[in-house]
Amino acid sequence: MRRWRAVVFLYALSVSITWAQAWPDQMTVAQGAKDGAKDAALIVAIENYEHVSGVTGARRNAAAWKAWLEQTRGVPYVKVLLDSQAKHGWKRGGKAGGILADVEQMARKVKKGGMLWFVFIGHGAPGEGGEGGLLLGADVEQTVESFEMRGLPVKSELLPRLRKAPQAVAILDACFSGLDGGGRRFIKDLQPVLHAKLNSVPGNVIVLTAAKSDQFAGPLPGASRPAFSYLALGALRGWADSTGQGVITAGDVRRYVEDTLMVSLTDRVQQPDLNGDARVILARGATERRPSVERAVEAPQGLNLMPDVPRASGDYAAIMAAATEADRLKARLAELKRQEEAERAARSRVFYVKLDEEWAQVRPIIQRGDQHGERALVTFLSRWAGKEFPNRYADEARALLERAARQQSAQTQAQSFAGAWRGTYTCRQGNTGLSLKIEVSSSELRAIFKFYPTSTNAEAKSGAFSMTGRVLSDGSFKLAPERWIDHPSNYEMVGMEGRLDVHQQRLSGKIITPGCSTFDLRR
Repeated sequence: MRRWRAVVFLYALSVSITWAQAWPDQMTVAQGAKDGAKDAALIVAIENYEHVSGVTGARRNAAAWKAWLEQTRGVPYVKVLLDSQAKHGWKRGGKAGGILADVEQMARKVKKGGMLWFVFIGHGAPGEGGEGGLLLGADVEQTVESFEMRGLPVKSELLPRLRKAPQAVAILDACFSGLDGGGRRFIKDLQPVLHAKLNSVPGNVIVLTAAKSDQFAGPLPGASRPAFSYLALGALRGWADSTGQGVITAGDVRRYVEDTLMVSLTDRVQQPDLNGDARVILARGATERRPSVERAVEAPQGLNLMPDVPRASGDYAAIMAAATEADRLKARLAELKRQEEAERAARSRVFYVKLDEEWAQVRPIIQRGDQHGERALVTFLSRWAGKEFPNRYADEARALLERAARQQSAQTQAQSFAGAWRGTYTCRQGNTGLSLKIEVSSSELRAIFKFYPTSTNAEAKSGAFSMTGRVLSDGSFKLAPERWIDHPSNYEMVGMEGRLDVHQQRLSGKIITPGCSTFDLRR
């Protein structure tokens, strides 16, 4: 009895989650390598069908794809067909028209080594006599004949034209089950095409589809946008990067979309499919962080981790099955969290290896403290700003430049002190003549302090000693006695500090010894 109470208690504590405003709009410019100079792209988005239900958000996804292709990848030729522009997918009589004609046109624009991108966001259906699927044009009607006339055959018509490009990738946000985004059949008793029939694609073509042949493609949870084309684009922006290298393959796209849909969907099962070489690289330098699954959900309403639990307390087998499914979902969430943490750690390692390498190169330039050092600092800080991980050298770099600039300023000022200065100073013996010869090395000073009698103080003795010192950051200087060169009796060495008046070519200050006062020297 306690066992069943525990099961019922688990049911009572079933956790509810709702997708919050967690999906970025994807219209900001994403970082990435501009590898698309030789590419061309055709985007077909049908949000408003004339005779069947629409695909809400198709136009927004198309706009995001266009922005990424042009601004991030740098594709020079991007054509977009929206709604009524995407009628008549093909024409009979051997002549291509509508979407197919545009596919042929864009394929001719792809240069050697480039890629043709074909993105379709709309409805699909079984067709081609069980040998493939159809992409439905905007004016399709709810009859088998209309499907065949207004639909674009994927296997017999689309793939051969994609094959004409050096490399092609098709993102098909449509399913071939004959179901709309709500899971309803377009035509009663219409049977889905066998999934195995879609596996044969040309070697230079990759086809990513939104769902298996017995499933339907639908929207993101909590957002009115087609899920597959949205998440596939997110994958290319960096959400699928699991190594921190910013390199996204076709296989990475499929895995990321499948994992995200597995965790987030409750109203359907939607498993994307990949036909073609999963190792083909579709994006480089993709560094945008993925939306966190955990941060994208919040309690207490929405997705129930124990779906379809019966209210009748007698159906214990069904309750146990629901509890098992809840455990599976919880385990999957925990696994995804561990995976995300591992991927973050991997990205962190790669990030700091690259940062350390660049810092080793730029540090000596910043140490110059001149205009080149300043430019190097600005470049270094801007290149590593706004990243996922902090620039651990930023504060050190700023301090290094500031210190170097002060040193350079002091060195420049120190050069003004070099030379011979003559005047007087006052100590116990009275006003005494002084000749101070200064030599400069960097901001360091070396001097010979030579004193002698004057006409007003003939009793003063002559002598000399060496001094060392430096120019300070505020422009002042200090000199300390070092050793005697000519030592008269009853005299001691003294120190001095003061300032240089460059305009008057005058050194003045005070003698740092008890019983002494000031000095005043000129060139």
